[in-house]
Amino acid sequence: MSEEKLRAAIGDLLALVVHDLRNPVATISANVSFVKEVGAGDDEDVIEALDDVETALGDLMRGLEQVGWVGRWIAGQNAMEGSAGDLRSAVEAGVRRANAPVDVRLPNEPVEVARAGGAMARVVELLVRNALANAAAETVQVIVRDGPEGVVEIRDAGRAIGEELREEAFTLEGQQILKGRADGRYSRVVGLLAVRTLTDALGARLEADGQDGDAVFRIHAPK
Repeated sequence: MSEEKLRAAIGDLLALVVHDLRNPVATISANVSFVKEVGAGDDEDVIEALDDVETALGDLMRGLEQVGWVGRWIAGQNAMEGSAGDLRSAVEAGVRRANAPVDVRLPNEPVEVARAGGAMARVVELLVRNALANAAAETVQVIVRDGPEGVVEIRDAGRAIGEELREEAFTLEGQQILKGRADGRYSRVVGLLAVRTLTDALGARLEADGQDGDAVFRIHAPK
């Protein structure tokens, strides 16, 4: 089997796994919500346990989505499609999806880029979630800058990815290395690789950095 056919087969296999697991996860989630609504009563311990299950199921569903992106990327397909638009809107949508009170700083004027939309929002969401997993929410900043390209910077007070790992942080080969390092900032379900699959589809460039004691991720979006 040629490498191209092998990559296509792996992509198809991962897509099948995601498809087969997504429905039962959704069914469990719906039933947990039903039990919370009609059967949990006022028992705070039961409600807390059900909340934990819902959170875990949400993490699992996001993980399956990320596996789907990686599968399409391996097969040489776009993980998601992007469309031209205002980078600020995509950033705001991504922060809302991360569901955390982080500091967002946007320019007053639109920052029009060649491809943004839902794919860019998911990139921002995943990088904000990485920041929240490594630092307190009050230290997380999301900053949009305009220039020859649109730039989104996500920074936090946590430990930055080790300098020698920054080139590998978003690669398939780098995931095992990151997971074994305290300064790797590994995200669940190869989260940084999932980010890479989306930025590849957007024609954007990723950067991991450390600056003034902060950990920094930058997305460079072409216009």
